[in-house]
Amino acid sequence: TITFYEPVRLGDVLTTHQVLRSVSGPKTTKLGAGRFWVIDVVYRNQDGELVGVETYTGFGYRRDAS
Repeated sequence: TITFYEPVRLGDVLTTHQVLRSVSGPKTTKLGAGRFWVIDVVYRNQDGELVGVETYTGFGYRRDAS
């Protein structure tokens, strides 16, 4: 999901950085054993103002040996 706090206008220069918000304990899925990661991508404009935060969840895993 993404939440905007300020309007982004044509010509704005945006910078981002990522924040690792959480990592789950070990989980096993059909993909293999791994962990869920929650990451925030923080967006700021050329004035350093916070304009938005995007949050996503990923699953890092190691495939089972076949």
